[in-house]
Amino acid sequence: MNIWSVHVSKDITKQDGILDAIAAVEENGGPLSSWERLSIPESRPQRYFDSAIKIALLSPEHEIFSKYIDWTIDTASKALDDERFSVNSDNLQKGWMNPPFYPANHGKVRAIKLLATALAKRQSINDVELMNAAHEIFESSKISKGSAWNNSVAQENHLYAVRLSIISGNFDEALRQLTIKKGFKFSENLQKLLLSVTASITGESNYADPLPSKPFEDCFQAIRPPSADANIKAFTLWEKHCFRLEMALIRERIRNGGIDFPDWGATLDAINGPDR
Repeated sequence: MNIWSVHVSKDITKQDGILDAIAAVEENGGPLSSWERLSIPESRPQRYFDSAIKIALLSPEHEIFSKYIDWTIDTASKALDDERFSVNSDNLQKGWMNPPFYPANHGKVRAIKLLATALAKRQSINDVELMNAAHEIFESSKISKGSAWNNSVAQENHLYAVRLSIISGNFDEALRQLTIKKGFKFSENLQKLLLSVTASITGESNYADPLPSKPFEDCFQAIRPPSADANIKAFTLWEKHCFRLEMALIRERIRNGGIDFPDWGATLDAINGPDR
């Protein structure tokens, strides 16, 4: 039994647990309900993807995983087709094309859909498209200055795009974006960790080291277990299970390079394997 089985199984059936959360969504009209009032287009896909990953740690064959991953892809597709991505408005419910939130918000939705679709189908990730999504997020970082950059959301978004770059195998771009002339006051621990990894890799050949650097491996082992939410908060305020999956994908990219990447079974096993 993996370290997540008991935790997720209990969370499915407990009061106010996963089954109750699903029922609440369905009773209120489903994942697309009140769509016209949505002001943050990435919010629903990201929330549902986080829940899908949690169920996948129990079993990616579970019917609840299928429901959440479908909700993720459906809401992401709906957002990407929404005309509000071409409308700039002070009312965020009417327009999402508002710098500096845009184009990062569009890039985040693209990335979530790409990762969710690959996980759902147990297929490889489209590295080119994932990198294109990352570039949209980096574009928002470029135009964010002063208070628009000096906040946790902007810096978290930037480091999300860095993780996407590493997952796509673009270590040089990740390193460049980690060394921009901007501070990472709100995300310093994670920035330093990712910088140590990418600097080590780009200093030699991309896949010269068969194992991740020790600081990265120590971090990964510290954030894996269900009891590690506090450890994650030391690095990021990002959705917990999304962060676990991204770090597992980075770990596998470093270990196995581009050969049959990713092995979704190995990726999930890295998170839910026995305590070490």
